[in-house]
Amino acid sequence: MAEWQVIRIRSHLGAPQKGTEKGPDKIIDGLLSERKELIKKIRTVSVPKENQAHQKERYSRMKNLPEIKKLWRRVENAVYSVVASGDKALLLHGDDSVVCPEAWAIAAGMGKKKLGVIYFDAHGDANTLQTTRSGNFYGMGVAHMIGYGHPDLLKLNSKQVALSGRNLVMIGQRNFDPGEKEFLKDFGISIYTPSDVNKNITQILKDVKLKFKKESVAGLYVHFDQDVVDPEESGASLCRTPHGIRVKELLEIADFVRKNFDVVGVSIGNYLPAIDEEKKTLKVIGRFLSTLGIIKNL
Repeated sequence: MAEWQVIRIRSHLGAPQKGTEKGPDKIIDGLLSERKELIKKIRTVSVPKENQAHQKERYSRMKNLPEIKKLWRRVENAVYSVVASGDKALLLHGDDSVVCPEAWAIAAGMGKKKLGVIYFDAHGDANTLQTTRSGNFYGMGVAHMIGYGHPDLLKLNSKQVALSGRNLVMIGQRNFDPGEKEFLKDFGISIYTPSDVNKNITQILKDVKLKFKKESVAGLYVHFDQDVVDPEESGASLCRTPHGIRVKELLEIADFVRKNFDVVGVSIGNYLPAIDEEKKTLKVIGRFLSTLGIIKNL
C-alpha cells in the first residue's frame, strides 16, 4: 500500500523577498511532529546559495537562473524516486518556484498513467521569459509545466513528460498579469475564480470530474498556495490577495478530491509564518491535509 513521504524544500530563490523558506519547518513542527509515520520519512532537498550577480543584467528577466536550475534537478530527482517507488509525495516548499519540477517528477513516476493537476492559487503563474515583468520564477511555474518557458529549464524535463493543459484545473485565480488568462485558456486549462466557486461549486466539481474522466486521468497532483484563501480567513501568505475562496469552499473541494481521485502528490507553498502570529493559516493547512486524508483529523 502506498504511503506518504514528506519532502522539505526551503525554496526562496523565485520570490522577491525571503520568509517562505521557513514555512516547511513550521508546518512540520506544528502539524507533523507527532505523526511518526510521516516524520521518519522526511527528505530534505538542499537549496543552492543565491548569488547577487544572478539577479541583475542578463539575469534580470530570469533571476537566480543558475541556482534554480540546480534546485530543479534536485527536486525532480527526489520527487521521482518517491513516486516511482509506489509511494506518494507530500511536498512542503517555500516559494512556488519548484511546482514545475514537482509536477514533472510525479508524472514521470506514474509511468504511462496520466497525471491531472489541481492548482489552488490567486495568480496565473503563467509568465514566460518574454512576458515576465519581475523576473521572479514563482510566477512562471504553470507555463513551464506545460512546456513554455526558459529553454535551459525545459531541458531539465529529463523524462520528457508532456503535461497537457487539458489535464490542469486552476481554482481561486483572481490576479492575472496581462495576457496570462488568455494564454492559459488557449491550452485548455480550466480556470475557476473565487466568484465562480462561490456561485456554483457543485457544478464546478461535476465539471472537474467529467474533465478528468474524459482525459483518462489516473492520479492527481494538488498544489495549495496560501494566497488562494481570502486573507480575512487565512492571511499568512507572501502575496496577500483580497477576495479569495473561503476555507469552507477549499475543504469542500479537498473532500471531493479525496473521494473521487487517487492523489499522488500534494504541495503546500507560499506560507509566510512570520505573520501567522495566531497560527490561523497553519490551522487551515492542517485542516486541508486532514480533509485529504494525509494526516489525522485536527
